[in-house]
Amino acid sequence: MNHKTIISRSKTRRQFLKSGFLATGGAVIGFPAVVSSKSPNGKLNTVVIACGGRGAANLKEIGALTNVVALCDVNSQALDAAAQQYPNARKYRDFRELYAKETDYDAAVISTAEHTHAFAVLPALRAKKHVYCEKPLTRDVHEARVVMAAAKEAGVTTQMVRSCTPRPTIVAWWNWCRAGRLVQCAKCMYGCRAPGACRARRRLRPTGTSL
Repeated sequence: MNHKTIISRSKTRRQFLKSGFLATGGAVIGFPAVVSSKSPNGKLNTVVIACGGRGAANLKEIGALTNVVALCDVNSQALDAAAQQYPNARKYRDFRELYAKETDYDAAVISTAEHTHAFAVLPALRAKKHVYCEKPLTRDVHEARVVMAAAKEAGVTTQMVRSCTPRPTIVAWWNWCRAGRLVQCAKCMYGCRAPGACRARRRLRPTGTSL
C-alpha cells in the first residue's frame, strides 16, 4: 500500500475529500467535498472492520489520514494489535454490534472474509456512510443487486478494490488505448510480487490483435 503517490498526509479535510480517501494496491476511494455535520477542514472519522492481514495494511494507510474511531475483528489477537496502535478507538468482535452502537463516523473500511463482504457493507450504506470494501464485493448477482440498490438510495461514495487498475500508469495506458494511440499489442507481461504468491512471469504475444 503506497499512499505517497496518491495523497499528502498534510492535506486538510476539504482537500482530502476532494482528492481521495484510500490507496490500497493502487485503488482509490474518493469522497464528496461535503459530509454532513462535519467541518470540511477536519479529518474523516472511520471505522475499520477486520484488522489483520489485508485489513492491517488498510488500517495502516487510513490511520495516517483519518480518525479511526472504532476497530472490529473476530480475531482477538488482530484486534488487540490494532488497538495498541489506535488506543482511542473502541473495540468490537462483531461488526453487527459496531453498527448498532457507532453513529458518529463518516466511512467504513471493510476487509473481512470474502463471503461476508455484502453483510458488512449493507449496514453502513443503510446508515448513509461511505464505504470502501475489498474484493469481491458480493458472492452472487443477487447480493450485488441488493448492495447496488442500497448504495444508490444512500447517495454515498463507494469503492471496491480492484488491485492496480486505478494507478496513474494503468489509467494513462487505458486512455491511450481508447484514444487510438495504441493500435496493436505486440507483447503483454504480467507478474505478482505478493509474499507467498506465484512470482512467475508470463509473456503473451497476441498476433494481429487490435486494442
